[in-house]
Formats: sequence, structure tokens, C-alpha cells
Amino acid sequence: MARGKPFSDRMAATMRLRPAQVRAVPPETVVCLCEDVTRAEIDAACQAGARDVNQMKQFTRCGMGPCQGRLCGDVAAEILAAQVGTREAAAFEAAGADGLLVFPPNSWALGHDPECVVLHHRTVADATGLPLMLYGAPVGAGAMAYDAATLRRLAGLEQVVAIKEGSWEVAQYEANLRLLTSLRADFKVLGSGDEHLLTSYIIGSTGSQVSLAAVVPDLVVALWNAADAGDWGAARQCHEALYPLAVAIYRDAPGGRATARIKHALHHLGAIPDPRLRPPQPPLDAGERKRVEEALRRATA
Repeated sequence: MARGKPFSDRMAATMRLRPAQVRAVPPETVVCLCEDVTRAEIDAACQAGARDVNQMKQFTRCGMGPCQGRLCGDVAAEILAAQVGTREAAAFEAAGADGLLVFPPNSWALGHDPECVVLHHRTVADATGLPLMLYGAPVGAGAMAYDAATLRRLAGLEQVVAIKEGSWEVAQYEANLRLLTSLRADFKVLGSGDEHLLTSYIIGSTGSQVSLAAVVPDLVVALWNAADAGDWGAARQCHEALYPLAVAIYRDAPGGRATARIKHALHHLGAIPDPRLRPPQPPLDAGERKRVEEALRRATA
């Protein structure tokens, strides 16, 4: 016997807006049906300083009705991202930035319409004349990593000139490198896998864009200079010094602790006065501190 559609699917059919339509949504259009919130109200919340979904809810109650954002959440989040991205792009350009690295919203890890990705970058591009760098997310970051079809479309945007290639998987890194440079010979691919920078340089890279450079910049630069000169013996020596630190910061369990470990390393080096983190991230335990400090000692010896 045929089964009817779930109630949530039936309700979703009444929500005619889709994230890819955000540009064309008139101000008077109701985005949140439950709370009767219009596009104009969401825009006003952004202009008043709302920077994330929780702040948007405080200003407008969008997503706080019976559906709890299941119907309007993706559209509202895309409006928010477009507004914040536009405002910050213009501010960075005014402050003297030479280019912008455009990150995807964290919500995309759960899934997104490919049109949202193109819209997100086009909106930022429209707000600034600066060149843009894509962020290629790790393959383990859910749906956040861009597939080949999406990368093709993004590479078609004139202002998009480079990618921080953070697939964190060597085969995917090479696939994306080959795709993007085949589409545009001048497209810059910068390795972003701190544990396998040497591998990225061997395969091909225009440089690197890694957070580990905040901790040991001289070593990261030395690795690039050796690889760029074709001195693979010297490059391997740099890699051997860098690798344990990359593992201690990025790979060791539990996951998601890179920021905490980087802050501890910077504090240990005297570069920042305080390693504390915002809740709910806990401080490093004794074992984590010991591993980071030992790897840091080897990297700076």
C-alpha cells in the first residue's frame, strides 16, 4: 500500500522559497511563516549587528515557531550569511586587505543546495573588487567539501583566483589540483594539509595556507623554500621536524582540538598572554600539553 508523504514534507511544500532564490526575494516577502518574519526584518537584524543565527532569532524570532527553523532555516541562514559576508568584505577592503578567503557557513556540513555555494561567493564578490580564495574543506567535514561540479562553477567566477586546498586527503587534493588548473592555468592551489605539506609540494602547489605557520613560521617557510628550489633532501628534513607537531595538534584524539592546541603552543612560546578558550571547549589536559610541548621543542630545536 502506498504511504503518504511525511507531515514535514507536506509542510515544506508550502515554503516556496529556496536558498538559491535569496537574491530575488523582495523585502516584504515572509520568510518565516510561523512567526511572520519578512526578508526586510532579517535584513534589519543584520544591519543592527546580528552575526549568527542565534542573534538573528533574538532580533526577529525567525525559526522559533512550531517548525523550529526546519522550513525557513536554510533560507534565513543564507540571507544572514550574505548580509554578514557583504558587510565584512567591504570592511576588509577598506582596511587595506589584498584579498579575501571565503569560508563556507558551518551549517553546510549537514547538506546544502549547490546554488547556495555559488550565491555565497558571488554575493561576496559583488561587495568588493578584491580577489577571492576558496576554502576547500576536509573530505571528513560532512557535505561542506565542494564536489567537482561545484568547483567548476566557482572557478568560473572571475574574482575567484585561488583555493586553500584543505581536503586533508592526498588523492582528493591531487584531483582538485588537476581539475582547477585544467580549467584555468593561472588558478592558484595552496596546500592546506599541515601533516602532508611535503606531499602537496611534490604533487604541485603554489604555496601553502596553514594555521601551523602561526606557530612555527620559519620552519613552514623553510619547507616551502626548499621544495620550491627542488632541494628535496632539505625539504624532507623540514618535514621531519614539522610532522610530529602537526600530528600533536591536528591528528591526535580527541578531534576538534586544533585551536586549543595552537593557542597552548603560542602561549608556551610567549606569543600570546593567555591560552584560555571560549566555552564549551575545555583547556588541554596534562597529556595534551606534554605532547604539544615535546613536539614544539623538536620543531624549534
